[in-house]
Amino acid sequence: MTLTHREEGDAPKAAAAAIIQMLKEVLGMEIEHIVGEPRETYERMWKHEIPLMWVRWYVDYPDPANTLFQVWYSKAPSGHRHSWTNDEFDRLVLQANGEQDPQKRYQLYYQAQLIQLEDAAAIYVYNPWNYGLMKPWVTNLPRNRNGDFTPAWNIFLRHYDYYKILKH
Repeated sequence: MTLTHREEGDAPKAAAAAIIQMLKEVLGMEIEHIVGEPRETYERMWKHEIPLMWVRWYVDYPDPANTLFQVWYSKAPSGHRHSWTNDEFDRLVLQANGEQDPQKRYQLYYQAQLIQLEDAAAIYVYNPWNYGLMKPWVTNLPRNRNGDFTPAWNIFLRHYDYYKILKH
């Protein structure tokens, strides 16, 4: 079996290598690890030519729809990163996507994800969390609609044109 992912730097390679080693130690699985050039690897993914693909996904907003509906709903007209389909999963995420009651909505997504995991369509390996510290005298940091600070995880020199330091 081969695990393929696009070149994204040292951290994903190290995480994949650690997972591959764990699978070998615990389950006796022999997995080859291929790190490919991003464009070529993703072209092969979109054509469904890669049976086991490592895809990192940073959640765009804190809601299961961002992953379960937008990535895994198989009847979407485009954007298929995978060839897996399950009619019951699709029914549940479509119903959840339109559900107004938050408790019912999350229960539907939960049921859908159980199906996904039982079918081994996705193997969620780890969830990276990024934290940022902010000094009260630094202003003009990006905020979301609710007014909460939203870090831009890659700080570049040009960002200093926007941030303001109110005291030294």
